[in-house]
Amino acid sequence: MPKFTIDGKTLEVAPGTRVLEAALKHGIHIPHFCFHPALSAPANCRMCLVDVGLPKMKPDRTPELDAAGKPVIAMLPKLQTSCSTVVSEGMVVDTQGPRVKQGQHSVLEFILINHPLDCPICDKAGECMLQDNYFGWSREDSRIEPPDKIRKHKIVDLGPKIVLDTERCILCTRCIRFYDEVTKAPSLGIVNRGTFSELQVMPGRELNGTYDYNIVDICPVGALTSRDFRFRKRVWFLKKTAAICTHCATGCNMTVEEDEGRLWRQTPRLNPAVNGFWMCDAGRSAYHHTLDARRLTQPMRRGAGGTLEPASWNEALAFAAQKLRESGAGVAGFVSNRSTNEELFAFERLFAQALRGAPVASLETEVGILPLPPADGLLIRPDHNPNSRGVREIAASAGAWTGAEDLLSACAEKRIRTLLVMDPDLVGRSPNPAAAEHALASVENLIVIASHPSAATALAHVVLPGAAAQEKDGTYTRFDGRVQRSRAAIPPPGHARTELEILLGLAKMLGADFGWTSPRAAFTSLAQASKFFAGLTYDLIGPLGAVPAAAVAEQPASLV
Repeated sequence: MPKFTIDGKTLEVAPGTRVLEAALKHGIHIPHFCFHPALSAPANCRMCLVDVGLPKMKPDRTPELDAAGKPVIAMLPKLQTSCSTVVSEGMVVDTQGPRVKQGQHSVLEFILINHPLDCPICDKAGECMLQDNYFGWSREDSRIEPPDKIRKHKIVDLGPKIVLDTERCILCTRCIRFYDEVTKAPSLGIVNRGTFSELQVMPGRELNGTYDYNIVDICPVGALTSRDFRFRKRVWFLKKTAAICTHCATGCNMTVEEDEGRLWRQTPRLNPAVNGFWMCDAGRSAYHHTLDARRLTQPMRRGAGGTLEPASWNEALAFAAQKLRESGAGVAGFVSNRSTNEELFAFERLFAQALRGAPVASLETEVGILPLPPADGLLIRPDHNPNSRGVREIAASAGAWTGAEDLLSACAEKRIRTLLVMDPDLVGRSPNPAAAEHALASVENLIVIASHPSAATALAHVVLPGAAAQEKDGTYTRFDGRVQRSRAAIPPPGHARTELEILLGLAKMLGADFGWTSPRAAFTSLAQASKFFAGLTYDLIGPLGAVPAAAVAEQPASLV
């Protein structure tokens, strides 16, 4: 564990730690562009220059001491790139001296010589490292006026998702290294030499992979922009909410960004134990599904003419509760591996307490609700649902649930009079959609909780509009047992409610009181009822999730 001194502070770091990494970890900011914690450090940009001194060694390789008995430090003749300089015992680093400041100013001037300085129309404005470093470490005028700047290609089409402005590019190579080192699919390179160098997609290729949007995130300037977001919203208007991607069992941590109740983009949120810095393009684009104009926003009840007609919440819940109560032993329910742990627990409590232990089943399928690339060994899992593990653990704590095929057969044989479904698309996600649709059509009273229309809602006698993932609080259990919390970024549209609110409303109509009304309180009760979730609380889960004691053995020691 080498000790070194940086700006007068003595730090102890792990062997092999680079100076820039150590500084950032301890709150000492050194300006940089090309460095990224998940990528190699080629020291391209030179922005992170620092003064480095090493103990002066005697011929016997012991440190030379001064009169006070302290090692004599010999400063190196040139500034060093802190991103590639490895900390050594006794090293002294200065990030604030006049020589360092002059070096930083010179680097910024070189970077800005041919930069278009089009910040007012650049999508990166407000989250641009070049802006931040200029105002923090330079603020000097350029000696090159616009007419003398070298022009490069603009609005370069790199594929269906990414647009390149080569005039803004500072040749940091972050994007090149991402494809080389993360996806292992080299796709970009630099052509030409010197000040005429440009980023370019490899001949005969285009960027149309699974993780392309990540290069927009890591681009330190506005050179790479996303067709999905460019020119749509200024970033300083966006409010950010920590959430979980619900489109596969990886459960990537993400930030949902909204303004005035409308979702604008989703970006990855760092979690070393789950997704690191990255996120697949399909997951981050899934917010468009939430914005679907066909969303269910009003409770509906099938009228005398056989059509679904708008109803008030009180009418819809009262009718649903009446049918559940009247059907006696002919009641059953379907839950989904897309629901939160809190919703699953509330559903289980509703059937155990208010419906006399009526059977509950879950569709054990890896099919999600949106098309997703196949599992790739990087982030995308075969199971395109966020909470299959949660379903299994909650079912186990309830004494196991009925098999989905058995319950669908009971419905088809009309042994089930009233069926409560909390699945976004029970028919479409079923291994046998035709059989599932026939089973639902055979039920006398079909009550469906859903956020979007589906084959099930088309057959329903009561439709209760629910919330999308970005519209509700709750937790999901990753495939490996890690429990993660997702927060609501916006409210459900129209008169829609969260599934937890709907289930609590049904329970009240049926005379049941669970003793809690919020997701936090529901999870507290779940942790008391389930051995798997025992000991967890929202506070312990925190922003990065927590592994229950029951699943610790499944985790690599470095990730627990």
